[in-house]
Amino acid sequence: MEKGQYKLLLEVLDRLNRHKILKDLVLVGGWCVYFYREYYFKGSYISPFRTPDLDFLVPAPGNIISEGDLPEILDDLGFIEDFRGSQGYVQLSHPDLKIEFLVHGKGRGTDRPVLLKKWNMNAQPLRFMDILLIKTLDLNIKGIKLRVPHPACFSFQKLIISSRRTGRTAHKADRDRQTAIEVIDELMADADEQWLLKDIFTKIEVKQQKQIIKILSGDRNDIIRFLK
Repeated sequence: MEKGQYKLLLEVLDRLNRHKILKDLVLVGGWCVYFYREYYFKGSYISPFRTPDLDFLVPAPGNIISEGDLPEILDDLGFIEDFRGSQGYVQLSHPDLKIEFLVHGKGRGTDRPVLLKKWNMNAQPLRFMDILLIKTLDLNIKGIKLRVPHPACFSFQKLIISSRRTGRTAHKADRDRQTAIEVIDELMADADEQWLLKDIFTKIEVKQQKQIIKILSGDRNDIIRFLK
């Protein structure tokens, strides 16, 4: 990971924090792995990574408390509004980072952008985002309180997503699965985290539990035995 990219990320977090917007967000996606490595696990063996995608989940888009024009707040850092896809999803793009906002989509027919009027933005609905909210953590990132999914939630959601990747994103499936299992292995190494791993698994819908077991079957039967 380049220092310039991380410095820019910290500046984005700082601005969102100063405008109280960060309180209405949960950081999700690949950057969670970095923060798990550096701020949650001790002596982590999770593989390093580098991604330009900075994804934020909005847990309650209809009950946003904070206000602020996000494109304007980040404009002088070099972020521009970029419309992605035929549905008109807006992301804030910079050569080093691309910021996107997500909400939980409850199924088919919910692919239209969700307006985030108070922020002059919109969000993309995606399925299985609710898994990331079963349990969240507050990490202290250089004085900034950053909310992230518990690593177990992150891993289970990644496993489910890996099995559904097709077309342009099919190549990401193996990486998703590898990262999820590495994070689970970190949790399995700690007695308290083991309990949380199993507890969070029981709170996932049975259909999704079966998906996770199917994905792990074959080479990670040790995790399956523990979860069952």
